[in-house]
Amino acid sequence: MFSDNFKSKGQIRKFRDVQITMLYDSVSMDHDMQTGIGFSCFIQVGNTKILFDTGGDGLILLENMNKLGIDPHSIQLLLISHSRLGNIGGLEDFLNLNRNVSVYIPDKFPALLTESIELFTKKVHHVLSVEELSPNVFSLGEFLGIFKEQAMAISSSKGIIIVVGCAHHSSEAILQRTKEAFPDEPVFMVVGGFHFSGLSEAEKIQILETFREYKVQHVAACFCCEEAGRKILQRAYDKNYIPLGAGGTITINANQISGA
Repeated sequence: MFSDNFKSKGQIRKFRDVQITMLYDSVSMDHDMQTGIGFSCFIQVGNTKILFDTGGDGLILLENMNKLGIDPHSIQLLLISHSRLGNIGGLEDFLNLNRNVSVYIPDKFPALLTESIELFTKKVHHVLSVEELSPNVFSLGEFLGIFKEQAMAISSSKGIIIVVGCAHHSSEAILQRTKEAFPDEPVFMVVGGFHFSGLSEAEKIQILETFREYKVQHVAACFCCEEAGRKILQRAYDKNYIPLGAGGTITINANQISGA
């Protein structure tokens, strides 16, 4: 399941440094940051600036971006994981400021929402298969389930970094496709929400076992993991678990990984 824009397997890529900053989450790493129900993060890969999801409230999203010194006009790519309110609530407010951004949505994204995006920009791309969006930045394509959802992969100096919105269709499906797309690269980190809400303790443990099966080296859990889910992952990964919330930043380069 690979598009024509996906580089052939085994092709050598020039690795880039990566920085991920949480803009919107239900918890905060900084008392100046507002919290809310939803998810959004700012990602910089080399010179490429990306917004992944827009949280549940545009005013909170933009205020947090302002406090962190992130200019909405500088964003080049916007990926929307799926159409749940906590992931698209700030979409209109953001697009009202940046109408030049290229927007990537799952192929079967709701038609009415697609039309509303097109009122702001014509740079709307439907993603079906694994596709390289810019150097070392990939959509993992569309996953079908309760929601039509996409996840993101970044080829970094340490391995593959996966960013997910909620993983309604299962973390295993995301990891399996990642390994098919990048068979020779380790899964260095998974960042985002893993749909822990409403799951039993056994089901949460099963997600952890899936991470172990695919040899995920680091985990940074965000909104929709709930506090109990974050604690399970933190206990299991110990020093390789990276606490994250609004205002928190992860930096990955060839020499180190750091979180703040």
